[in-house]
Amino acid sequence: MNSQNEEQKQQQKAKELPPPPPPLSEVDQERARLQEELKRRLIVKDTAPWADDISSCRYMAGLDVSYEKDDSPPGSATRCAAALVILDTEDWSLVYQDVLFGEARAQYAAGFLAFREIDLLLALVERLKAAAAAAQSQRESSKSSPNSSPPPPPPPPTPDVWLIDGNGVMHPRGLGLASHFGVLVDQPTVGVSKNPYFFDDSHFEGGEGGRGGRVDRVAFKQQLARRLLKRGDCLPITNGADGSSTVVGVALKVQDAVAGPVYVSVGHRVSLETAIAVVLRCSRRYKNPEPLRQADMISRQALRKRKEKEEKEEKEELMRMNKNVTDLKALRLS
Repeated sequence: MNSQNEEQKQQQKAKELPPPPPPLSEVDQERARLQEELKRRLIVKDTAPWADDISSCRYMAGLDVSYEKDDSPPGSATRCAAALVILDTEDWSLVYQDVLFGEARAQYAAGFLAFREIDLLLALVERLKAAAAAAQSQRESSKSSPNSSPPPPPPPPTPDVWLIDGNGVMHPRGLGLASHFGVLVDQPTVGVSKNPYFFDDSHFEGGEGGRGGRVDRVAFKQQLARRLLKRGDCLPITNGADGSSTVVGVALKVQDAVAGPVYVSVGHRVSLETAIAVVLRCSRRYKNPEPLRQADMISRQALRKRKEKEEKEEKEELMRMNKNVTDLKALRLS
């Protein structure tokens, strides 16, 4: 009787399990292969000299991509704006900003965000290098031909650390957007996400995997409420799928008075401890770390201004067309 009841329970449990994810397409299989290849170059320990003293990490960069909301059919390109900001942590002033418009031709797919955004982010890095080289050249020229004009501005600084709006090693193949970017530019990088990435066998400290290895999200939220009470409190998240229970990121409370955590993970060339310290240092008043908050605002503002300009031009063009029709009618009546 007991064995029959147990069998019935197993059958009921199987019915409750969500369906397995669909197999990867050929394109995504190739993307996954590239992620595994880049992962071999990933460094998940501190290599920067400022890691021993977080207060010496002076220039922090933030990279964020905002998307234009439209009614484009599935498969069409989505217009977007990527923003790069650099903050001087001595006074938290904005010392550099740049916006680049583009089109995200790859549709979003879980685990493959990098292939939607990486080209724009790398282009911003190249523009930063070009701006620095141009400014340096201008300063050298001004030294060789002194005059009464004011000296040219200094070149933009090289960031000590990059904060990316996306996950790092908290990713099914251990190489999210922040790690993908970090490996390609080979700079210290931290991944910061607003939402958790759950694996099929994710676990969190003090909790269990959910049905069939999937996280019980209700229990997860209950743990957050119990554990994250003040600034600096964190809840480790592990990927139990690899059998090692390796901590791949944390839910981190950044402000006492702000509800909800951010999700921090190693990008490249930093330890998780240092990644957490970086995020806490640059989370000054809001939930979002300051470099990412400003990059988000600037990219959204750029999209809004472009849309307003296009709508104005469209309206003016319509008025010109109406005027031409009116003039033509008047000409025929004369």
